[in-house]
Amino acid sequence: MTESLFWAPRAWLPGGWRDSVLLEMGRDGHWVAVTPDVAPPAQATALTGPVLPGLVDAHSHAFQRAFAGLAERRESEHDDFWSWRDR
Repeated sequence: MTESLFWAPRAWLPGGWRDSVLLEMGRDGHWVAVTPDVAPPAQATALTGPVLPGLVDAHSHAFQRAFAGLAERRESEHDDFWSWRDR
């Protein structure tokens, strides 16, 4: 069941940019339908710019693996994260 309607002048869909896109959201917050080439319905919230898919947690800490151990020095053989943190 559709809870919210949004209309976008342009949206990035799997096939590329599309015009006049209706986005239907269900009560659970998930998208129910995404339909291009639709005139803006009166009950839809009209968005003012292009719509892109969300980038959820699109960052990485992979570079830190490359640096691991390069700038660290131990005060003793028994040092670990917890001994460092508790200083």
